[in-house]
Amino acid sequence: MKRTILMISLSLFLVGCEQTETERHVETDNPGIVKEVFAPKKLPRAEGEIRFVAGWWDEEQILYIDHQEGLDRLRSFNIATGNVHTMFTDQAAISEVLIHPSKEQVLIKTANHATEANIAILDKDMKILDEVTVESSELEIQWNAVDSNQLLISAFQEDWSFQVMHYDINERRIQPIEVDNPFPKWLGKDQIVYLDDSELIKETFEKKEKEVLAADTEELHNSAGQLLVESAGEDHKEYAVLDSDGEEKYSWQAETSSETIEDVEFIDEDNIIMSTREEISDDDQSAVFIHRQEGQEVKRYETTAEGGMIDCSPDGNSCLVGYSLDTILQLDTGETMKWTE
Repeated sequence: MKRTILMISLSLFLVGCEQTETERHVETDNPGIVKEVFAPKKLPRAEGEIRFVAGWWDEEQILYIDHQEGLDRLRSFNIATGNVHTMFTDQAAISEVLIHPSKEQVLIKTANHATEANIAILDKDMKILDEVTVESSELEIQWNAVDSNQLLISAFQEDWSFQVMHYDINERRIQPIEVDNPFPKWLGKDQIVYLDDSELIKETFEKKEKEVLAADTEELHNSAGQLLVESAGEDHKEYAVLDSDGEEKYSWQAETSSETIEDVEFIDEDNIIMSTREEISDDDQSAVFIHRQEGQEVKRYETTAEGGMIDCSPDGNSCLVGYSLDTILQLDTGETMKWTE
């Protein structure tokens, strides 16, 4: 929460006020310079052990799962006030929580049995909008960033055979999709993309049309309307951001031959945050977070945080980073801080 610096006429009113609900404290060692120091509240251990972190709910609240007294709980922690709120509980194990990019809905996956999973969609008031049960041993879910009523569900059986399904929440209709890759991703409202060997394929639901967007593709990352694709290159890996038609917007080459992208967060149409890992030796790896704008490196964050996942706040100012998302990275300063104790 940003503190507003008031005019001198209000200074007497501010004297003695405690700074209990702000997480940016103003330093004024030099009268001519105002410097803000990022200092979020920390979730105390007394609130229970975190099973996993779901991500940002808004600019101040982080959603996470813990377990207490036989119940799995979806809870929110406010880094500005320190408040903790229990939003949802279930006797079944909560195995996954997805927050829709609109921040208006949340998906909760639970399981009472090893051979099936229950998917519930809830609104901001934690009212259940819809539920569906899918028979599977493992379940992969892709939520459409443009239309929250559309899900891609990949159901795996014990022998690792799989079936990809399209679930329309509005119509409460689930139907199989014939695709050889078990991990298709959304592109826009009614298109999916996936890798077929090294070809990047785009498929439209309604027209049942397929199109090759790129060849020699090794990895794929998606957002609502654009893609980041990775190809081998001669000496270094090459990266390109494509629009929904497969047209290249910009591209760049990896800094070193051992650089590998672990995760990507699309901040907006032109800005991305990447977590990369570089092999230094057989026993040593370096994790780096990089901000790129239109393919050009803007800032490199050499942090002590482990690599892995990235989840950025809606305002694009902060990102949760690390395999457990327990570290907050401030994008303007590069400062990092644990939000749990």
